[in-house]
This record gives sequence, structure tokens and C-alpha cells, in this order.
Amino acid sequence: MARCEICKTKFKQVRFLQKTCSEDCEKEYREGNPVKKISNKSEGQKIRENIYKDLRKIYLNKNQKCEVNNSHKSTEIHHISGRNGDRLNDVKFFLAVCRDCHRWIHENPKEA
Repeated sequence: MARCEICKTKFKQVRFLQKTCSEDCEKEYREGNPVKKISNKSEGQKIRENIYKDLRKIYLNKNQKCEVNNSHKSTEIHHISGRNGDRLNDVKFFLAVCRDCHRWIHENPKEA
């Protein structure tokens, strides 16, 4: 048995981690305790991703043709050795590609 967070009566939990005994108490509980979103990203990662957005725009403006087929407009950045850590923002690992070539690179890693 659990105790309702609002009216303090005992009730049988139907849902895992249920906090209230009724819909009315649930509504009151939610109004007083809004659901908090948990971010999976650290502040450092958020900063790196914001820097990446700017670098991506600059790189695509400088390299407007796909660096694989040299005929389509480049719309995406492929990270040659992954996006982990500092490689996310290291332009020496960038490759400006069109959507079709980017898909092909990921589907055919050995040939790429």
C-alpha cells in the first residue's frame, strides 16, 4: 500500500511509482509538481553542439558541391572518423556531402 501525495490516504498502486490515489489528486499533484525533463547532455556537450552548428554552416558554405560525386549540392556533413569528443568540431574530419552520398557512405563503410 502507498500513501497519496495529496490527500494522504492509503491506496493500492496500479502503475509503477504511482503517487496519487485518484485522477483528481493526480491532476492536483501535476499542477503543483510539473514533470521535469531530464537532459542527457552535459553543459559541455551542449556548448560543443552549438559550436558545431556554426562550423557546419561555414563548412557547407565553403564546400557547396558534394565532395564525393562533385555534382550535387552538399547539404550534410559526414564525420570521417566519428563524432566522439573533439572530433565533432575538428574540420579536418569533415566531408561535405549530399544526402544520397551520405546514405551510401553509411550503408557501404568498406567501399567508402
